[in-house]
Amino acid sequence: MRDRQIAGQSRRHRPDANRAAQVPQAVGVSNRALARLLSRQPVAELPKLAGTLKRYRAGAPLLKALVPAPTTTDLPAATAWLRSLAEVLRVLGDAADASTLNFESQVVTDHDAEYGAAGADVHEKVGAARWGAQALGERIREQVISGMNRSSVVGHGRADDPALGTLEQAKAFRDQASALRAAASTPELRQAAEACQDAALALLQARSVAEARETWRAGTVQTDTVADVKDPKRARNEMDDVFADSGFNDRQQTKMIKVPVKQKDGTVIEVDKEVVDDWCGMFAAANMFRGAALDKDLRMAFAHTDNVNDFFQYTANVNASRAPLSVWADGRWWSVREYHASRATPRKWVVGPSAATDIRPGDIALIRHGGVKPKKGIANHIVMVESYDPNTGKLVSIEGNVTEGVRPDGDGKAQRTGDDQLKSSSQSPTSTVVEVRDMKDEQETTPGAGPGGVYQERGRRTVYAIGRPSLVDFEEHEYAEQLVPERFRGLSPAEIRAHAQAKSQVKFVTNRNQSPAQGPYHSRAGG
Repeated sequence: MRDRQIAGQSRRHRPDANRAAQVPQAVGVSNRALARLLSRQPVAELPKLAGTLKRYRAGAPLLKALVPAPTTTDLPAATAWLRSLAEVLRVLGDAADASTLNFESQVVTDHDAEYGAAGADVHEKVGAARWGAQALGERIREQVISGMNRSSVVGHGRADDPALGTLEQAKAFRDQASALRAAASTPELRQAAEACQDAALALLQARSVAEARETWRAGTVQTDTVADVKDPKRARNEMDDVFADSGFNDRQQTKMIKVPVKQKDGTVIEVDKEVVDDWCGMFAAANMFRGAALDKDLRMAFAHTDNVNDFFQYTANVNASRAPLSVWADGRWWSVREYHASRATPRKWVVGPSAATDIRPGDIALIRHGGVKPKKGIANHIVMVESYDPNTGKLVSIEGNVTEGVRPDGDGKAQRTGDDQLKSSSQSPTSTVVEVRDMKDEQETTPGAGPGGVYQERGRRTVYAIGRPSLVDFEEHEYAEQLVPERFRGLSPAEIRAHAQAKSQVKFVTNRNQSPAQGPYHSRAGG
Protein backbone atom coordinates (compact mmCIF):
# COMPACT_ATOMS: atom_id res chain seq x y z
CA MET A 1 0.00 0.00 0.00
CA ARG A 2 1.27 3.44 -0.85
CA ASP A 3 1.71 5.77 2.11
CA ARG A 4 0.54 9.39 1.94
CA GLN A 5 0.06 12.10 4.51
CA ILE A 6 -3.39 13.02 5.77
CA ALA A 7 -4.52 16.30 4.26
CA GLY A 8 -5.37 19.30 6.45
CA GLN A 9 -8.83 20.56 7.30
CA SER A 10 -10.27 23.93 8.18
CA ARG A 11 -10.24 25.07 11.80
CA ARG A 12 -13.03 23.57 13.89
CA HIS A 13 -14.77 25.62 16.63
CA ARG A 14 -13.64 24.54 20.08
CA PRO A 15 -16.06 24.82 23.02
CA ASP A 16 -15.32 27.47 25.63
CA ALA A 17 -12.53 26.23 27.87
CA ASN A 18 -14.34 27.79 30.87
CA ARG A 19 -16.58 24.70 30.81
CA ALA A 20 -13.64 22.37 31.34
CA ALA A 21 -13.77 22.15 35.13
CA GLN A 22 -15.31 23.73 38.18
CA VAL A 23 -13.47 26.93 39.14
CA PRO A 24 -11.89 26.64 42.58
CA GLN A 25 -12.87 29.52 44.90
CA ALA A 26 -13.14 32.82 43.07
CA VAL A 27 -10.49 32.36 40.43
CA GLY A 28 -10.23 34.88 37.62
CA VAL A 29 -8.04 37.39 35.91
CA SER A 30 -6.69 38.65 39.25
CA ASN A 31 -5.45 35.16 40.14
CA ARG A 32 -3.71 34.77 36.80
CA ALA A 33 -1.96 38.08 37.40
CA LEU A 34 -1.05 36.85 40.86
CA ALA A 35 0.40 33.68 39.34
CA ARG A 36 2.72 35.78 37.20
CA LEU A 37 3.75 37.76 40.28
CA LEU A 38 4.36 34.63 42.34
CA SER A 39 6.51 33.14 39.61
CA ARG A 40 8.96 35.97 40.20
CA GLN A 41 9.08 35.46 43.98
CA PRO A 42 11.26 33.00 45.95
CA VAL A 43 9.49 29.61 46.12
CA ALA A 44 8.23 28.94 49.64
CA GLU A 45 8.73 25.48 51.09
CA LEU A 46 5.49 23.51 51.16
CA PRO A 47 4.21 21.27 53.97
CA LYS A 48 3.86 17.52 53.44
CA LEU A 49 0.11 17.84 52.98
CA ALA A 50 0.62 20.03 49.91
CA GLY A 51 1.48 17.17 47.55
CA THR A 52 -0.84 18.33 44.80
CA LEU A 53 0.53 21.86 44.85
CA LYS A 54 4.04 20.40 44.65
CA ARG A 55 2.97 18.50 41.53
CA TYR A 56 1.60 21.71 40.09
CA ARG A 57 4.88 23.52 40.72
CA ALA A 58 6.74 20.73 38.90
CA GLY A 59 4.40 20.78 35.93
CA ALA A 60 3.73 24.50 35.66
CA PRO A 61 6.63 25.22 33.26
CA LEU A 62 5.46 22.45 30.93
CA LEU A 63 1.88 23.65 31.15
CA LYS A 64 2.98 27.17 30.31
CA ALA A 65 4.90 25.91 27.27
CA LEU A 66 1.99 23.80 25.97
CA VAL A 67 0.68 25.25 22.71
CA PRO A 68 -2.94 24.93 21.52
CA ALA A 69 -3.98 21.72 19.80
CA PRO A 70 -3.44 21.50 16.02
CA THR A 71 -6.47 22.49 13.98
CA THR A 72 -5.65 20.18 11.04
CA THR A 73 -5.35 16.40 10.65
CA ASP A 74 -1.60 16.40 10.07
CA LEU A 75 -0.45 13.19 11.79
CA PRO A 76 3.08 14.20 12.84
CA ALA A 77 1.80 17.49 14.27
CA ALA A 78 -1.05 15.74 16.09
CA THR A 79 1.31 13.11 17.47
CA ALA A 80 3.84 15.68 18.69
CA TRP A 81 1.12 17.68 20.44
CA LEU A 82 -0.35 14.59 22.11
CA ARG A 83 3.13 13.68 23.32
CA SER A 84 3.53 17.13 24.89
CA LEU A 85 0.10 17.02 26.51
CA ALA A 86 0.66 13.52 27.90
CA GLU A 87 3.94 14.65 29.45
CA VAL A 88 2.27 17.70 31.01
CA LEU A 89 -0.44 15.50 32.53
CA ARG A 90 2.06 12.89 33.69
CA VAL A 91 4.08 15.50 35.60
CA LEU A 92 1.02 17.30 36.97
CA GLY A 93 -0.65 14.11 38.16
CA ASP A 94 -3.64 14.98 40.38
CA ALA A 95 -2.80 18.66 39.97
CA ALA A 96 -4.31 18.47 36.48
CA ASP A 97 -7.68 18.55 38.27
CA ALA A 98 -8.47 22.04 39.60
CA SER A 99 -10.96 20.60 42.09
CA THR A 100 -8.17 18.56 43.71
CA LEU A 101 -6.14 21.72 44.23
CA ASN A 102 -9.22 23.39 45.68
CA PHE A 103 -9.80 20.52 48.11
CA GLU A 104 -6.18 20.47 49.23
CA SER A 105 -6.25 24.22 49.82
CA GLN A 106 -8.82 23.63 52.58
CA VAL A 107 -6.32 21.69 54.70
CA VAL A 108 -3.10 23.56 53.90
CA THR A 109 -2.72 26.98 55.51
CA ASP A 110 -0.86 30.09 54.40
CA HIS A 111 -0.88 29.25 50.66
CA ASP A 112 -4.35 30.39 49.60
CA ALA A 113 -3.05 32.79 46.98
CA GLU A 114 -0.83 30.20 45.33
CA TYR A 115 -3.60 27.60 45.35
CA GLY A 116 -5.99 30.07 43.78
CA ALA A 117 -3.53 31.01 41.07
CA ALA A 118 -2.65 27.36 40.40
CA GLY A 119 -6.31 26.40 40.18
CA ALA A 120 -7.00 29.20 37.71
CA ASP A 121 -4.04 28.18 35.57
CA VAL A 122 -5.07 24.52 35.49
CA HIS A 123 -8.71 25.36 34.88
CA GLU A 124 -7.85 27.51 31.88
CA LYS A 125 -4.99 25.63 30.24
CA VAL A 126 -5.82 22.00 31.00
CA GLY A 127 -9.44 22.72 30.17
CA ALA A 128 -8.48 24.16 26.81
CA ALA A 129 -6.18 21.21 26.15
CA ARG A 130 -8.96 18.78 27.00
CA TRP A 131 -11.29 20.32 24.43
CA GLY A 132 -8.45 20.55 21.94
CA ALA A 133 -7.60 16.86 22.30
CA GLN A 134 -11.20 15.78 21.95
CA ALA A 135 -11.74 17.92 18.86
CA LEU A 136 -8.48 16.63 17.37
CA GLY A 137 -9.46 12.99 17.86
CA GLU A 138 -12.96 13.50 16.52
CA ARG A 139 -11.66 15.43 13.51
CA ILE A 140 -9.10 12.79 12.53
CA ARG A 141 -11.60 9.97 13.02
CA GLU A 142 -14.24 11.74 10.93
CA GLN A 143 -11.75 12.58 8.18
CA VAL A 144 -10.48 9.01 7.96
CA ILE A 145 -13.87 7.30 8.00
CA SER A 146 -15.57 9.71 5.61
CA GLY A 147 -12.56 9.62 3.29
CA MET A 148 -12.65 5.84 3.09
CA ASN A 149 -16.41 5.76 2.57
CA ARG A 150 -16.25 8.38 -0.20
CA SER A 151 -13.49 6.49 -2.02
CA SER A 152 -15.20 3.09 -2.13
CA VAL A 153 -13.97 1.00 -5.06
CA VAL A 154 -17.58 0.48 -6.10
CA GLY A 155 -17.52 3.90 -7.74
CA HIS A 156 -14.00 5.26 -7.60
CA GLY A 157 -10.49 4.60 -8.82
CA ARG A 158 -7.12 4.57 -7.11
CA ALA A 159 -6.65 8.36 -7.30
CA ASP A 160 -9.56 8.88 -4.92
CA ASP A 161 -8.02 6.94 -2.02
CA PRO A 162 -7.54 9.22 1.01
CA ALA A 163 -4.08 9.97 2.34
CA LEU A 164 -3.48 7.90 5.48
CA GLY A 165 0.14 8.64 6.29
CA THR A 166 2.72 5.91 6.82
CA LEU A 167 2.34 2.89 9.07
CA GLU A 168 5.03 4.28 11.37
CA GLN A 169 3.10 7.56 11.65
CA ALA A 170 -0.10 5.68 12.46
CA LYS A 171 1.67 3.62 15.13
CA ALA A 172 3.23 6.73 16.66
CA PHE A 173 -0.18 8.41 16.84
CA ARG A 174 -1.62 5.24 18.40
CA ASP A 175 1.10 5.21 21.06
CA GLN A 176 0.65 8.86 22.03
CA ALA A 177 -3.14 8.57 22.17
CA SER A 178 -2.67 5.64 24.55
CA ALA A 179 -0.09 7.56 26.59
CA LEU A 180 -2.56 10.43 26.92
CA ARG A 181 -5.24 8.03 28.18
CA ALA A 182 -2.80 6.62 30.75
CA ALA A 183 -1.90 10.10 32.01
CA ALA A 184 -5.46 11.46 32.13
CA SER A 185 -6.57 12.06 35.73
CA THR A 186 -10.17 13.23 35.22
CA PRO A 187 -13.20 11.77 33.43
CA GLU A 188 -13.14 14.71 31.01
CA LEU A 189 -9.50 14.17 30.08
CA ARG A 190 -10.07 10.43 29.71
CA GLN A 191 -12.99 11.10 27.38
CA ALA A 192 -10.79 13.30 25.22
CA ALA A 193 -8.01 10.71 25.19
CA GLU A 194 -10.48 7.99 24.21
CA ALA A 195 -11.57 10.07 21.22
CA CYS A 196 -7.92 10.11 20.13
CA GLN A 197 -7.59 6.36 20.72
CA ASP A 198 -10.65 5.71 18.59
CA ALA A 199 -9.21 7.94 15.87
CA ALA A 200 -6.04 5.84 15.96
CA LEU A 201 -8.09 2.66 15.66
CA ALA A 202 -10.10 4.08 12.74
CA LEU A 203 -6.84 5.01 11.03
CA LEU A 204 -5.38 1.52 11.45
CA GLN A 205 -8.61 -0.06 10.23
CA ALA A 206 -8.57 2.24 7.20
CA ARG A 207 -5.02 1.19 6.39
CA SER A 208 -6.17 -2.46 6.47
CA VAL A 209 -8.88 -1.67 3.93
CA ALA A 210 -6.44 0.28 1.76
CA GLU A 211 -4.20 -2.81 1.66
CA ALA A 212 -7.13 -4.99 0.64
CA ARG A 213 -8.14 -2.53 -2.09
CA GLU A 214 -4.67 -2.62 -3.63
CA THR A 215 -4.69 -6.42 -3.74
CA TRP A 216 -8.21 -6.49 -5.20
CA ARG A 217 -7.19 -4.01 -7.90
CA ALA A 218 -4.08 -6.01 -8.74
CA GLY A 219 -6.10 -9.21 -9.19
CA THR A 220 -3.06 -11.24 -8.18
CA VAL A 221 -4.60 -13.43 -5.46
CA GLN A 222 -6.33 -16.55 -6.74
CA THR A 223 -6.65 -20.07 -5.38
CA ASP A 224 -4.45 -22.64 -7.06
CA THR A 225 -5.65 -26.12 -7.96
CA VAL A 226 -4.99 -28.95 -5.53
CA ALA A 227 -2.46 -30.40 -7.98
CA ASP A 228 -0.60 -27.10 -8.19
CA VAL A 229 -0.59 -26.62 -4.43
CA LYS A 230 0.93 -30.07 -3.95
CA ASP A 231 3.58 -29.56 -6.65
CA PRO A 232 6.92 -29.15 -4.81
CA LYS A 233 8.43 -27.36 -7.81
CA ARG A 234 5.69 -24.72 -8.04
CA ALA A 235 6.90 -21.12 -7.84
CA ARG A 236 5.69 -19.07 -4.89
CA ASN A 237 2.79 -16.69 -5.64
CA GLU A 238 0.73 -14.04 -3.85
CA MET A 239 -1.82 -16.59 -2.69
CA ASP A 240 0.98 -18.25 -0.73
CA ASP A 241 1.89 -14.86 0.75
CA VAL A 242 -1.69 -14.38 1.98
CA PHE A 243 -1.49 -17.73 3.80
CA ALA A 244 1.84 -16.68 5.34
CA ASP A 245 0.81 -13.16 6.38
CA SER A 246 -2.40 -14.51 7.91
CA GLY A 247 -0.27 -16.71 10.15
CA PHE A 248 -1.90 -19.90 8.82
CA ASN A 249 0.98 -21.52 6.96
CA ASP A 250 4.01 -20.56 4.88
CA ARG A 251 2.18 -21.59 1.69
CA GLN A 252 -1.22 -22.77 0.54
CA GLN A 253 -2.25 -26.14 1.88
CA THR A 254 -5.05 -28.60 1.29
CA LYS A 255 -7.57 -30.37 3.49
CA MET A 256 -10.10 -33.19 3.19
CA ILE A 257 -13.81 -32.41 3.33
CA LYS A 258 -17.02 -34.39 2.95
CA VAL A 259 -19.16 -33.55 -0.08
CA PRO A 260 -22.58 -34.97 -1.00
CA VAL A 261 -22.63 -37.02 -4.21
CA LYS A 262 -25.85 -38.24 -5.80
CA GLN A 263 -25.78 -41.93 -6.75
CA LYS A 264 -27.41 -43.64 -9.74
CA ASP A 265 -30.22 -44.92 -7.56
CA GLY A 266 -31.04 -41.39 -6.43
CA THR A 267 -29.51 -41.66 -2.98
CA VAL A 268 -26.93 -39.17 -1.75
CA ILE A 269 -23.80 -40.17 0.11
CA GLU A 270 -20.90 -38.14 1.43
CA VAL A 271 -17.49 -38.78 -0.04
CA ASP A 272 -14.05 -37.39 0.74
CA LYS A 273 -12.69 -34.60 -1.43
CA GLU A 274 -9.37 -32.80 -1.20
CA VAL A 275 -9.59 -29.01 -1.50
CA VAL A 276 -7.43 -25.98 -0.85
CA ASP A 277 -8.05 -24.51 2.61
CA ASP A 278 -10.65 -21.74 2.80
CA TRP A 279 -8.92 -18.37 2.97
CA CYS A 280 -11.62 -15.72 3.34
CA GLY A 281 -10.58 -14.94 6.92
CA MET A 282 -6.91 -15.23 5.99
CA PHE A 283 -7.39 -12.42 3.48
CA ALA A 284 -8.80 -10.16 6.21
CA ALA A 285 -6.05 -11.08 8.68
CA ALA A 286 -3.25 -10.62 6.14
CA ASN A 287 -4.47 -7.12 5.30
CA MET A 288 -4.75 -6.14 8.97
CA PHE A 289 -1.23 -7.44 9.53
CA ARG A 290 0.25 -5.75 6.45
CA GLY A 291 -1.54 -2.43 6.69
CA ALA A 292 -1.97 -1.97 10.42
CA ALA A 293 0.47 -4.27 12.27
CA LEU A 294 -2.13 -6.62 13.77
CA ASP A 295 -0.28 -8.62 16.44
CA LYS A 296 1.18 -11.75 14.84
CA ASP A 297 -0.18 -13.96 17.60
CA LEU A 298 -3.79 -12.86 16.97
CA ARG A 299 -3.98 -13.47 13.22
CA MET A 300 -5.26 -17.04 13.51
CA ALA A 301 -8.43 -15.72 15.17
CA PHE A 302 -9.62 -15.06 11.61
CA ALA A 303 -8.95 -18.55 10.24
CA HIS A 304 -12.53 -19.77 10.81
CA THR A 305 -15.92 -18.21 11.50
CA ASP A 306 -16.06 -19.91 14.91
CA ASN A 307 -12.70 -18.39 15.83
CA VAL A 308 -13.90 -14.92 14.81
CA ASN A 309 -16.95 -15.42 17.02
CA ASP A 310 -14.66 -16.41 19.92
CA PHE A 311 -12.24 -13.54 19.32
CA PHE A 312 -14.78 -10.75 19.52
CA GLN A 313 -16.54 -12.27 22.55
CA TYR A 314 -13.33 -13.03 24.49
CA THR A 315 -13.96 -16.78 24.49
CA ALA A 316 -11.88 -19.71 23.25
CA ASN A 317 -14.35 -22.49 22.57
CA VAL A 318 -12.83 -23.68 19.28
CA ASN A 319 -9.06 -24.11 18.78
CA ALA A 320 -8.03 -22.28 21.96
CA SER A 321 -4.71 -21.05 20.58
CA ARG A 322 -6.48 -18.97 17.94
CA ALA A 323 -8.25 -16.60 20.34
CA PRO A 324 -5.92 -16.31 23.35
CA LEU A 325 -7.43 -15.30 26.68
CA SER A 326 -4.39 -13.88 28.52
CA VAL A 327 -2.05 -11.01 27.68
CA TRP A 328 1.20 -9.85 29.29
CA ALA A 329 1.12 -6.07 29.78
CA ASP A 330 2.23 -3.47 32.30
CA GLY A 331 4.24 -5.97 34.32
CA ARG A 332 1.63 -8.68 34.83
CA TRP A 333 -0.74 -11.11 33.16
CA TRP A 334 -4.29 -9.96 32.53
CA SER A 335 -7.32 -11.55 30.96
CA VAL A 336 -7.52 -9.98 27.51
CA ARG A 337 -11.02 -8.67 28.24
CA GLU A 338 -9.87 -7.10 31.53
CA TYR A 339 -6.86 -5.42 29.94
CA HIS A 340 -8.86 -4.00 27.05
CA ALA A 341 -11.38 -2.59 29.54
CA SER A 342 -8.59 -0.99 31.58
CA ARG A 343 -7.38 0.73 28.40
CA ALA A 344 -10.94 1.81 27.47
CA THR A 345 -10.72 0.10 24.09
CA PRO A 346 -12.77 -3.12 24.20
CA ARG A 347 -13.56 -5.20 21.16
CA LYS A 348 -17.04 -4.68 19.79
CA TRP A 349 -19.41 -7.43 18.62
CA VAL A 350 -22.98 -6.78 17.49
CA VAL A 351 -25.30 -9.53 16.28
CA GLY A 352 -28.37 -8.94 14.13
CA PRO A 353 -30.05 -5.82 12.71
CA SER A 354 -28.65 -3.44 15.34
CA ALA A 355 -25.19 -3.93 13.83
CA ALA A 356 -26.20 -1.42 11.16
CA THR A 357 -26.16 1.46 13.66
CA ASP A 358 -22.36 1.68 13.80
CA ILE A 359 -20.32 0.31 10.90
CA ARG A 360 -17.06 1.66 9.55
CA PRO A 361 -14.32 0.58 7.12
CA GLY A 362 -12.14 -2.17 8.56
CA ASP A 363 -14.84 -3.80 10.69
CA ILE A 364 -15.13 -7.57 10.32
CA ALA A 365 -18.43 -9.26 9.42
CA LEU A 366 -19.56 -12.87 9.54
CA ILE A 367 -21.76 -13.82 6.61
CA ARG A 368 -24.55 -16.39 6.37
CA HIS A 369 -25.23 -16.81 2.67
CA GLY A 370 -28.76 -18.13 3.19
CA GLY A 371 -29.58 -15.89 6.12
CA VAL A 372 -29.57 -18.80 8.58
CA LYS A 373 -26.95 -20.71 10.54
CA PRO A 374 -25.17 -23.32 8.39
CA LYS A 375 -24.92 -26.97 9.46
CA LYS A 376 -21.30 -26.48 10.49
CA GLY A 377 -19.90 -23.36 12.11
CA ILE A 378 -21.53 -20.15 13.27
CA ALA A 379 -21.47 -18.67 9.74
CA ASN A 380 -20.24 -19.40 6.20
CA HIS A 381 -17.88 -16.58 5.43
CA ILE A 382 -15.58 -13.85 6.83
CA VAL A 383 -15.35 -10.42 5.18
CA MET A 384 -13.96 -6.95 5.84
CA VAL A 385 -16.10 -3.82 5.56
CA GLU A 386 -14.72 -1.75 2.67
CA SER A 387 -17.14 1.17 3.06
CA TYR A 388 -20.57 1.96 4.44
CA ASP A 389 -23.22 4.57 3.69
CA PRO A 390 -25.55 4.90 6.70
CA ASN A 391 -28.02 6.94 4.66
CA THR A 392 -28.63 4.29 2.02
CA GLY A 393 -27.67 1.33 4.21
CA LYS A 394 -25.28 0.05 1.55
CA LEU A 395 -22.40 -1.95 3.04
CA VAL A 396 -19.56 -2.77 0.64
CA SER A 397 -17.38 -5.67 1.73
CA ILE A 398 -14.02 -6.72 0.34
CA GLU A 399 -13.53 -10.47 0.33
CA GLY A 400 -11.28 -13.36 -0.52
CA ASN A 401 -12.03 -16.94 -1.62
CA VAL A 402 -15.16 -16.01 -3.60
CA THR A 403 -16.49 -17.25 -6.94
CA GLU A 404 -19.15 -14.65 -7.85
CA GLY A 405 -18.87 -10.93 -7.16
CA VAL A 406 -17.56 -7.62 -8.48
CA ARG A 407 -14.02 -7.52 -9.85
CA PRO A 408 -11.92 -4.54 -11.02
CA ASP A 409 -11.56 -3.08 -14.48
CA GLY A 410 -8.24 -1.88 -15.88
CA ASP A 411 -8.47 1.45 -14.03
CA GLY A 412 -8.95 -0.11 -10.60
CA LYS A 413 -12.67 0.64 -10.52
CA ALA A 414 -15.48 -1.86 -10.17
CA GLN A 415 -16.52 -3.42 -13.49
CA ARG A 416 -19.77 -2.07 -14.91
CA THR A 417 -22.22 -3.07 -17.62
CA GLY A 418 -22.92 -0.99 -20.71
CA ASP A 419 -25.72 0.84 -18.89
CA ASP A 420 -23.40 1.66 -15.96
CA GLN A 421 -24.64 -0.92 -13.48
CA LEU A 422 -22.27 -2.96 -11.34
CA LYS A 423 -21.20 -6.05 -13.23
CA SER A 424 -20.99 -9.48 -11.66
CA SER A 425 -18.43 -12.03 -12.76
CA SER A 426 -17.71 -15.60 -11.72
CA GLN A 427 -14.27 -17.15 -11.51
CA SER A 428 -13.03 -20.58 -10.56
CA PRO A 429 -10.80 -21.16 -8.71
CA THR A 430 -11.85 -18.45 -6.29
CA SER A 431 -10.29 -14.98 -6.00
CA THR A 432 -10.91 -11.54 -4.45
CA VAL A 433 -14.13 -9.55 -5.00
CA VAL A 434 -16.25 -6.81 -3.51
CA GLU A 435 -19.90 -7.37 -2.63
CA VAL A 436 -22.72 -4.96 -1.77
CA ARG A 437 -25.20 -5.67 1.02
CA ASP A 438 -28.30 -3.56 1.61
CA MET A 439 -28.65 -3.32 5.39
CA LYS A 440 -32.22 -2.03 4.92
CA ASP A 441 -33.34 -5.04 2.87
CA GLU A 442 -34.76 -7.74 5.16
CA GLN A 443 -35.98 -9.99 2.33
CA GLU A 444 -33.12 -10.76 -0.06
CA THR A 445 -30.27 -13.13 0.81
CA THR A 446 -27.74 -14.07 -1.91
CA PRO A 447 -29.40 -13.83 -5.33
CA GLY A 448 -26.38 -14.26 -7.60
CA ALA A 449 -25.89 -12.45 -10.91
CA GLY A 450 -28.89 -11.03 -12.72
CA PRO A 451 -29.70 -10.92 -16.46
CA GLY A 452 -26.83 -9.65 -18.57
CA GLY A 453 -24.38 -10.07 -15.71
CA VAL A 454 -25.89 -7.25 -13.65
CA TYR A 455 -24.76 -7.50 -10.05
CA GLN A 456 -27.57 -8.07 -7.55
CA GLU A 457 -27.12 -6.86 -3.98
CA ARG A 458 -27.31 -9.15 -1.00
CA GLY A 459 -29.72 -8.48 1.87
CA ARG A 460 -29.22 -7.59 5.53
CA ARG A 461 -30.02 -11.10 6.74
CA THR A 462 -26.78 -12.38 5.24
CA VAL A 463 -24.85 -10.31 7.82
CA TYR A 464 -24.85 -12.36 11.02
CA ALA A 465 -22.66 -10.06 13.11
CA ILE A 466 -20.10 -7.26 12.84
CA GLY A 467 -17.01 -6.89 15.02
CA ARG A 468 -14.45 -4.18 15.67
CA PRO A 469 -11.01 -5.01 17.10
CA SER A 470 -9.44 -3.28 20.08
CA LEU A 471 -6.67 -0.76 19.56
CA VAL A 472 -4.58 -3.09 21.74
CA ASP A 473 -4.88 -5.79 19.06
CA PHE A 474 -2.61 -3.66 16.89
CA GLU A 475 0.15 -3.50 19.52
CA GLU A 476 2.84 -6.11 20.18
CA HIS A 477 2.19 -8.25 23.25
CA GLU A 478 2.77 -11.80 24.43
CA TYR A 479 -0.31 -14.00 24.75
CA ALA A 480 -1.25 -17.24 26.48
CA GLU A 481 -4.04 -19.57 25.38
CA GLN A 482 -5.98 -19.76 28.64
CA LEU A 483 -6.28 -17.57 31.74
CA VAL A 484 -2.94 -17.61 33.55
CA PRO A 485 -3.34 -18.99 37.12
CA GLU A 486 -3.37 -16.24 39.74
CA ARG A 487 -0.16 -17.43 41.42
CA PHE A 488 1.76 -16.99 38.15
CA ARG A 489 0.32 -13.64 37.06
CA GLY A 490 3.31 -11.68 38.29
CA LEU A 491 5.82 -13.85 36.41
CA SER A 492 7.07 -12.50 33.10
CA PRO A 493 6.98 -14.74 30.02
CA ALA A 494 10.73 -15.33 30.42
CA GLU A 495 10.28 -16.25 34.09
CA ILE A 496 7.45 -18.64 33.24
CA ARG A 497 9.57 -20.38 30.63
CA ALA A 498 12.27 -20.88 33.29
CA HIS A 499 9.79 -22.07 35.94
CA ALA A 500 9.03 -25.79 35.62
CA GLN A 501 5.57 -25.75 37.20
CA ALA A 502 4.46 -22.52 35.53
CA LYS A 503 5.81 -23.65 32.17
CA SER A 504 3.69 -26.80 32.33
CA GLN A 505 0.50 -24.81 32.99
CA VAL A 506 0.88 -21.76 30.76
CA LYS A 507 0.79 -22.35 27.03
CA PHE A 508 2.03 -19.38 25.03
CA VAL A 509 0.69 -18.40 21.62
CA THR A 510 3.56 -17.88 19.21
CA ASN A 511 3.10 -17.37 15.47
CA ARG A 512 6.00 -16.16 13.36
CA ASN A 513 4.70 -16.94 9.87
CA GLN A 514 5.30 -14.07 7.45
CA SER A 515 5.72 -13.69 3.71
CA PRO A 516 9.36 -13.40 2.59
CA ALA A 517 10.73 -9.91 1.97
CA GLN A 518 11.60 -10.87 -1.60
CA GLY A 519 8.31 -12.66 -2.23
CA PRO A 520 5.60 -11.81 -4.77
CA TYR A 521 3.53 -9.61 -2.44
CA HIS A 522 6.42 -7.39 -1.41
CA SER A 523 7.66 -7.20 -4.99
CA ARG A 524 4.29 -5.83 -6.09
CA ALA A 525 3.61 -3.61 -3.07
CA GLY A 526 7.13 -2.24 -2.88
CA GLY A 527 7.43 -3.12 0.80
